[in-house]
Order: sequence, then C-alpha cells, then structure tokens
Amino acid sequence: MDITEEEFTKAMENKEKFMSGISSIITSDRVKMELEECDQIEEWLASATEVTDERRTSILLFFGETIINVLGGKWEYCNDPKQVDYLSPVIIDYAGFNGFPLNPGGLIRVCMKKKRTGLVRATVEFLLNKPEVMQEVRERLKKA
Repeated sequence: MDITEEEFTKAMENKEKFMSGISSIITSDRVKMELEECDQIEEWLASATEVTDERRTSILLFFGETIINVLGGKWEYCNDPKQVDYLSPVIIDYAGFNGFPLNPGGLIRVCMKKKRTGLVRATVEFLLNKPEVMQEVRERLKKA
C-alpha cells in the first residue's frame, strides 16, 4: 500500500478518525477490532470497485491494530531499501516473531487484486497455531 511515512504518522496521530471510517463497513454496533470484523472488511474490499486512499488507510490501521490486539507487537515504518516491505508500515515484534515484519497493506493488496478473503484470519490463526507463539500470547495476557 502506498503511504508515505509522514502520511502514516499523521494517520496514527488521528487513529480514532480513521477507525471511525470502518463502522460503515461492518455490521456490529461498535467496532471491537476482532477477526470477524476483518472478515467483513475483506468481503467489502473484494467486491469494491473503487477504494479511496482514506478508506484504504482506515483499513490498513484497522487490520494492523486488530493483529496487534491479538498477537501483540508494534507499528514500524520500513525505511530499509533492502527489505521487501520498503516504504510500508509493518507490524514487528509480535508473538514470537521479533524482527520479522507483517505487512497489513500486503493483505489489502491481495484481497483487492485476487478477490481473496480470510487473509487476516488465516495469518493470525497460522501464527497462533505455532506453540512458541501461543506461549508468548499466554504470557502477555497474564501480564495484562
């Protein structure tokens, strides 16, 4: 997903505004940042004929924040030209995968171009089925 570091920083500063843009896509009364909502958003994305940059940014933040909510981790903007995620916001240091970036923008691209859904859920469930990831998630939840 094409978003500059400056645009991403501004979006993160106004996260609530962007997250409110999701409520028109999902069917629940309030946004909970759960995988079921990601499924609904992916269905919407796969059938959309046009998606504005603002809506795409809202979805990027929603997918990323949902992944962080489930797996832990934090946002980082990739400025390393040697990385495949160069010039993209990524999630790092999530459940057992320190230093290995997860790119929510890539999930959006695949959903839109290939008309595939269930990508966020499949990614999270794959990671949660790794024993070392489950242990780290359990430990993080105990501390919360």
